[in-house]
Amino acid sequence: MADSESFLVTVPGEWTLEKHAVDKRKFSSVQDFIRELIRRDIENYDKEQQAAANAGNK
Repeated sequence: MADSESFLVTVPGEWTLEKHAVDKRKFSSVQDFIRELIRRDIENYDKEQQAAANAGNK
């Protein structure tokens, strides 16, 4: 990544996020898991916005 930002993410301990991300989902780290979730969310949001714009043009 050429440009990046850092954020502190705090989640409840009972979420066992590391176990879920690494053991169950097979990501190399919780950080990679969170990156993937955010990437997917941004892509979905962009698709929704494009679909709404296309629907408005009809």
